[in-house]
Amino acid sequence: MSPSWWSLRWVEWSYKGASEAKTERVKTEVDHSGKWDKKVVTEIVKAGPFYPAEGTCHYLRD
Repeated sequence: MSPSWWSLRWVEWSYKGASEAKTERVKTEVDHSGKWDKKVVTEIVKAGPFYPAEGTCHYLRD
């Protein structure tokens, strides 16, 4: 069981205007499909700049 302070948020990151429009269209199609009783709650957010991870972000553990 998750701690009471833990929460999960579904987000779709869009990188270009066309990507955002397509994601919104698919979300609307799914909402109108009748497959689920409730609407899709995934938030669509414009992605910020991409920063590659440092070369040392993964390491072997004992």
